[in-house]
Amino acid sequence: MKEQMQAPTQAPAPAPEAAAPAPVVAQAAGNAFEAARAPVPQVVPLPPPRPKDLGTSPRDKFDNQFAAQGNRTIDPNEARWRQLSPDEAAPYLATPDEFRSQPGELGYHTTLGGQTWLWGKHAQDPKNPLRARDMMGPNAKQVFSRAIPTANPKDPKKQDVTVLNANGTTSVLGANKHGMTELPTTGYGFTTHHRNDVKVKGHAQPDQWGTAAGVARTMNMMADYRTMFPGSSIAIGDLSTDTGNSPLVQTGSNKRHSTHYQGSQVDMQYPQGKGSTNAGPKTADDLFRTRSLVRIAEQNGMNRFYTDPALHQKGLYTAPGTSEKGESHHRDHIHIGQGSGRRAAPAPAPAPRARASRIRRRR
Repeated sequence: MKEQMQAPTQAPAPAPEAAAPAPVVAQAAGNAFEAARAPVPQVVPLPPPRPKDLGTSPRDKFDNQFAAQGNRTIDPNEARWRQLSPDEAAPYLATPDEFRSQPGELGYHTTLGGQTWLWGKHAQDPKNPLRARDMMGPNAKQVFSRAIPTANPKDPKKQDVTVLNANGTTSVLGANKHGMTELPTTGYGFTTHHRNDVKVKGHAQPDQWGTAAGVARTMNMMADYRTMFPGSSIAIGDLSTDTGNSPLVQTGSNKRHSTHYQGSQVDMQYPQGKGSTNAGPKTADDLFRTRSLVRIAEQNGMNRFYTDPALHQKGLYTAPGTSEKGESHHRDHIHIGQGSGRRAAPAPAPAPRARASRIRRRR
């Protein structure tokens, strides 16, 4: 830089202060329909806030570790679903069909249950970036995947499950004549194993069915788990039969589950690294993941857990009111459910109507 000439009697003028850089905010590219397709500028995320020190007990340490894991920032260039407000949704809904983005394309939108969801790369506030915890739970407005009970077009008494898939497409899991829906073989955060593995009278017994609400709850729980632990997947086992009955279990001599009616309960393997196993937690990371799975399940409405007795002794740190037991036949899987999962008591038979006595009248 060249030196400026100054008069001998004047003090050097102070150098102007450098202007603070303006925050980087993604702008809509041309119009509302291109906003979801536009690349989001790279933003250096702020360090996650330090979890509040809740204490030093084992449960306090887990709570802090769970909060820290939930503070993981989401890559702004990673496409995801965002629930639009009515004002945001209006221009998309007014777009002629020939100009709309197709499933799997950035900018694709769909309306479910009165809510419009947009698939795209959404702008973030660099001072308050999106975190994993913001994309978890029933009230999340941005998700990688979400299963939603929706009306069955042929029978108003039944519900289907519509899935916002992690690749920007949607799919529908239809209800059968009993009002039950089958869990997909794979999904965001889960696979299935031992599917229909028991034969009844020479035929494979369907064993991964549930009500629309039960199947959606299971799928959303697993999606939240993968959101917190990227790339992770857990193998799911028994739910209910396609009639809502509790399925048989292959034990050498078939034995029926006692708590798997209506698909409100689900068996699954224990987390192990990014996968799962039929053995209980062996490492500190496995134990943390298992406790986190339970916490995520509670956030999705689950309140009943059966586990390995050794794990029960260590503690799952469940919420007050949650039922949690250790049982020997759950050493190779964890049972997660809502309610008791038992067969509903039959409705009492109506009382017989009293027969009116006949009264003879004199003529």
